[in-house]
Amino acid sequence: MNSMGETSGELVTRLSYAERGPQRNGIFALWLIVNACSGITGPNHLQDKNHKKRISALRKRLSSLSLPPQLRKVILPTLAELSDNGPDAAASVLAQLVEPVKESMGDECAKLIETASKRAHSTGDDEAKTETAGPTRKR
Repeated sequence: MNSMGETSGELVTRLSYAERGPQRNGIFALWLIVNACSGITGPNHLQDKNHKKRISALRKRLSSLSLPPQLRKVILPTLAELSDNGPDAAASVLAQLVEPVKESMGDECAKLIETASKRAHSTGDDEAKTETAGPTRKR
Protein backbone atom coordinates (compact mmCIF):
# COMPACT_ATOMS: atom_id res chain seq x y z
CA MET A 1 0.00 0.00 0.00
CA ASN A 2 1.33 3.46 -0.84
CA SER A 3 1.71 6.24 1.70
CA MET A 4 -1.48 8.01 0.60
CA GLY A 5 -3.38 4.77 1.25
CA GLU A 6 -1.57 4.27 4.53
CA THR A 7 -2.40 7.83 5.58
CA SER A 8 -6.03 7.28 4.65
CA GLY A 9 -6.13 4.05 6.64
CA GLU A 10 -4.52 5.67 9.67
CA LEU A 11 -7.01 8.55 9.55
CA VAL A 12 -9.90 6.07 9.44
CA THR A 13 -8.44 4.32 12.50
CA ARG A 14 -8.15 7.65 14.34
CA LEU A 15 -11.68 8.51 13.27
CA SER A 16 -13.04 5.36 14.87
CA TYR A 17 -11.52 6.30 18.25
CA ALA A 18 -12.25 10.04 18.22
CA GLU A 19 -15.08 11.50 20.24
CA ARG A 20 -17.81 13.43 18.45
CA GLY A 21 -17.12 17.08 17.81
CA PRO A 22 -14.74 19.34 15.90
CA GLN A 23 -11.73 17.05 16.44
CA ARG A 24 -13.51 14.07 14.88
CA ASN A 25 -14.89 16.24 12.09
CA GLY A 26 -11.37 17.51 11.44
CA ILE A 27 -10.08 13.97 11.05
CA PHE A 28 -12.97 13.20 8.70
CA ALA A 29 -12.22 16.33 6.65
CA LEU A 30 -8.55 15.37 6.39
CA TRP A 31 -9.52 11.88 5.28
CA LEU A 32 -11.75 13.33 2.55
CA ILE A 33 -9.00 15.67 1.36
CA VAL A 34 -6.33 12.93 1.35
CA ASN A 35 -8.67 10.72 -0.67
CA ALA A 36 -9.34 13.55 -3.13
CA CYS A 37 -5.60 14.12 -3.55
CA SER A 38 -5.02 10.40 -3.94
CA GLY A 39 -7.67 10.27 -6.65
CA ILE A 40 -5.90 12.83 -8.83
CA THR A 41 -2.36 11.52 -8.49
CA GLY A 42 -0.88 8.30 -9.69
CA PRO A 43 -1.40 6.25 -12.81
CA ASN A 44 -5.18 5.83 -12.43
CA HIS A 45 -6.07 9.45 -11.67
CA LEU A 46 -9.45 11.04 -12.37
CA GLN A 47 -10.07 13.06 -15.49
CA ASP A 48 -10.22 16.84 -15.06
CA LYS A 49 -14.03 17.06 -15.38
CA ASN A 50 -14.58 14.36 -12.77
CA HIS A 51 -11.97 15.90 -10.50
CA LYS A 52 -13.74 19.27 -10.51
CA LYS A 53 -17.06 17.58 -9.68
CA ARG A 54 -15.41 15.70 -6.83
CA ILE A 55 -13.88 18.88 -5.39
CA SER A 56 -17.23 20.68 -5.68
CA ALA A 57 -18.95 17.88 -3.75
CA LEU A 58 -16.11 17.87 -1.22
CA ARG A 59 -16.44 21.63 -0.69
CA LYS A 60 -20.19 21.24 -0.12
CA ARG A 61 -19.69 18.37 2.34
CA LEU A 62 -16.97 20.14 4.31
CA SER A 63 -19.02 23.35 4.62
CA SER A 64 -21.50 21.55 6.87
CA LEU A 65 -18.88 20.23 9.31
CA SER A 66 -17.95 21.86 12.59
CA LEU A 67 -14.15 22.03 12.23
CA PRO A 68 -11.37 23.38 14.43
CA PRO A 69 -10.98 27.09 13.53
CA GLN A 70 -7.36 26.80 12.33
CA LEU A 71 -8.35 24.04 9.94
CA ARG A 72 -11.49 25.77 8.69
CA LYS A 73 -9.45 28.86 7.69
CA VAL A 74 -7.21 26.92 5.29
CA ILE A 75 -9.53 24.28 3.89
CA LEU A 76 -11.55 26.39 1.45
CA PRO A 77 -8.52 28.15 -0.10
CA THR A 78 -6.70 24.83 -0.46
CA LEU A 79 -9.75 23.25 -2.11
CA ALA A 80 -9.87 26.14 -4.58
CA GLU A 81 -6.21 25.55 -5.40
CA LEU A 82 -6.81 21.82 -5.76
CA SER A 83 -9.76 22.47 -8.09
CA ASP A 84 -7.89 24.99 -10.25
CA ASN A 85 -4.52 23.26 -10.50
CA GLY A 86 -5.41 19.56 -10.31
CA PRO A 87 -2.71 16.93 -9.75
CA ASP A 88 0.08 19.50 -9.67
CA ALA A 89 -1.46 21.05 -6.56
CA ALA A 90 -2.02 17.88 -4.51
CA ALA A 91 1.35 17.95 -2.75
CA SER A 92 1.27 21.69 -2.04
CA VAL A 93 -2.33 21.54 -0.79
CA LEU A 94 -1.43 18.81 1.69
CA ALA A 95 1.75 20.66 2.70
CA GLN A 96 -0.32 23.81 3.42
CA LEU A 97 -2.45 21.79 5.82
CA VAL A 98 0.45 20.51 7.96
CA GLU A 99 0.82 23.55 10.26
CA PRO A 100 -2.89 24.16 10.87
CA VAL A 101 -3.35 20.44 11.54
CA LYS A 102 -0.45 20.51 13.97
CA GLU A 103 -1.97 23.49 15.83
CA SER A 104 -5.49 22.12 15.97
CA MET A 105 -5.12 18.35 16.01
CA GLY A 106 -1.60 17.55 17.17
CA ASP A 107 1.75 16.33 15.91
CA GLU A 108 0.66 12.83 14.95
CA CYS A 109 -2.05 13.98 12.56
CA ALA A 110 0.31 16.60 11.13
CA LYS A 111 2.92 13.90 10.46
CA LEU A 112 0.31 11.84 8.60
CA ILE A 113 -0.55 14.78 6.36
CA GLU A 114 3.12 15.55 5.80
CA THR A 115 3.71 11.94 4.74
CA ALA A 116 0.78 12.14 2.31
CA SER A 117 2.18 15.40 0.93
CA LYS A 118 5.57 13.82 0.31
CA ARG A 119 3.93 10.85 -1.38
CA ALA A 120 1.84 13.12 -3.60
CA HIS A 121 5.00 15.04 -4.50
CA SER A 122 6.90 11.88 -5.41
CA THR A 123 3.92 10.60 -7.42
CA GLY A 124 3.90 13.86 -9.38
CA ASP A 125 7.62 13.48 -10.07
CA ASP A 126 7.09 9.93 -11.29
CA GLU A 127 4.35 11.07 -13.67
CA ALA A 128 6.52 13.87 -15.03
CA LYS A 129 9.34 11.42 -15.72
CA THR A 130 6.94 9.10 -17.52
CA GLU A 131 5.56 11.94 -19.64
CA THR A 132 8.98 13.30 -20.63
CA ALA A 133 10.38 9.87 -21.40
CA GLY A 134 7.87 9.47 -24.24
CA PRO A 135 6.79 6.21 -25.80
CA THR A 136 9.15 3.29 -25.85
CA ARG A 137 10.28 1.89 -29.18
CA LYS A 138 10.53 -1.72 -30.14
CA ARG A 139 13.81 -2.78 -31.65
